[in-house]
Amino acid sequence: MAAPVKLFVGQIPSAADEQQVKAVFEAFGKVAEVYVMRDKATGISKGAAFVTFHSREEADLAIATLHDRHTMPPQTRPLQVRYANPPSAGAAPSAPGLGAGLVPNAGALVALQGYGAPALTAASGAMRVPKGGRKLFVGQIPRATTQEELLAVMQEFGTVEEIYLMKDKTTGEGKGAAFVTYSSPLEAYAAIEGLDKKRVMPPMRNSMQVSLADGEMPGSVAGAMAGSLAALGGSGRETKLFVGMLPFSVTETELQALFAPFGQLIEVVVLRKNGQSTGSGFVKYSTTAECDAAILALNGVSMDGSARRLAVRYADAKKEVG
Repeated sequence: MAAPVKLFVGQIPSAADEQQVKAVFEAFGKVAEVYVMRDKATGISKGAAFVTFHSREEADLAIATLHDRHTMPPQTRPLQVRYANPPSAGAAPSAPGLGAGLVPNAGALVALQGYGAPALTAASGAMRVPKGGRKLFVGQIPRATTQEELLAVMQEFGTVEEIYLMKDKTTGEGKGAAFVTYSSPLEAYAAIEGLDKKRVMPPMRNSMQVSLADGEMPGSVAGAMAGSLAALGGSGRETKLFVGMLPFSVTETELQALFAPFGQLIEVVVLRKNGQSTGSGFVKYSTTAECDAAILALNGVSMDGSARRLAVRYADAKKEVG
């Protein structure tokens, strides 16, 4: 007797219930179970669900037909449908090289611009998986985000093995950043391609910042990022950053909260003249690696409520304007 097969389904409307989801999937076979993920406190749907079929053939057909193709109104994004647990090594995949739905648009992925990753190709029915890490840094998420809420977003791109939400050690308040570990580098690269500067988690206004975590990047990626940092003025000999284009109302506490997720802060200063903010400041970290992470994540980003885009670079760079 065939074992039941569970699928993860993302991008369902927040108002959709189990019966509505079942109505979409039962066209492909007998649905054993539908579970809509909801917030434990409010009962509000998280926009994701699990659907269990009685056979892998039914699950394969649902993935092939619905993934990235079918939209449930009023959603504007297509459903993300994949195995909740990837098939075992001995199982026949639904598509050449990858299980269908495991990575959205895997066959269409090319070299990840800006990350120095080698191209992914589907030639001869095989995928060349780039070498590198599985752990991602995820920034610009709401401070109140739970592991379940972040999981619902990150699961669209593969199997998530671990989520670590960065929190203040004293207050327990979220820092608006996290580390997410996937089961394979390919899934991690797919998440970068699908989310970085493209997805916003309400009530945030800025797009998510998704990149390989420090120490996880392969040589080609490290080289590309080093080049980007050099263009931003990173010297590798300084741990103090200049921050320009700040809102004039920003305080040291707010500036510290913005930069704290990226490392240990030694100094935070908002520059003032005659008691009025100049719209600029300095932050100092304990290592250049922390500086690099902050530059990559925050340079060009707007603080909530401001139309000004931050200018973040090493303090010893030649041009310093607020």
